[in-house]
Amino acid sequence: MGKLLFTSELDSMRELLKESINDNDISNDSKLQHMLQFDKSQIDLKVLQIKRQAFKDVLTDIYKSYYRDEISRGIYDELIPDLKIIRESKDDKFKSNYLFVTINPRPSVNLIEFVNLVAKSVTKSWICKYLYVIEQRSDNEDELGKGFHAHILIDKGDYRFSHANREFQSTFRKVCDIQNFHTFNFALCKEVDIEKRQNYMIGRKADIEKHKKQDMDVLFRKRYNMPDYYGEKFI
Repeated sequence: MGKLLFTSELDSMRELLKESINDNDISNDSKLQHMLQFDKSQIDLKVLQIKRQAFKDVLTDIYKSYYRDEISRGIYDELIPDLKIIRESKDDKFKSNYLFVTINPRPSVNLIEFVNLVAKSVTKSWICKYLYVIEQRSDNEDELGKGFHAHILIDKGDYRFSHANREFQSTFRKVCDIQNFHTFNFALCKEVDIEKRQNYMIGRKADIEKHKKQDMDVLFRKRYNMPDYYGEKFI
């Protein structure tokens, strides 16, 4: 297959070269010598480019296979907790009526605009029940409110996941990158994990290092007259 490809390309190069050389200006021997030099340099370059690309493709496939296996076995779940959520949401055998959504808006987005958008998102007719919080990422008062975001726990009933995902993408596409799971994480939530998700939102986080940030969350909400949570508890 490779030889046929090179032969075809070689023939094409020769035809182009013939058209570019005037019979009255160059002898047949000169044309042939020129043609061979042209062919060799072009083929060498083409072969080198193909070899480099093939090497990159092989390495990419190896690393994809390696990390796909590592991720499927949960090796990086502690480092990136959202991987478990994403993995489960992609599992065709995994069915649930519940969703856990995280929205991280762009830094340029206005807080009030974002809060109003989140409130609007949970008024969709198919949402049976919801609980959400507005948080921020700062652990000091000087940067209070920096990196504000929302976590939403939803009972969607039997509404299709793909339809719900599409509607939420439409709602938030102007304030965040909906193709990036770091900024728009829309996933199914197992019923057995509801209590854990709720505690993550309104309880004391297990990671002691996050307690200072949670204290700042309380101060942040008070400053902007926001409740500790919106909606109703699931448990």
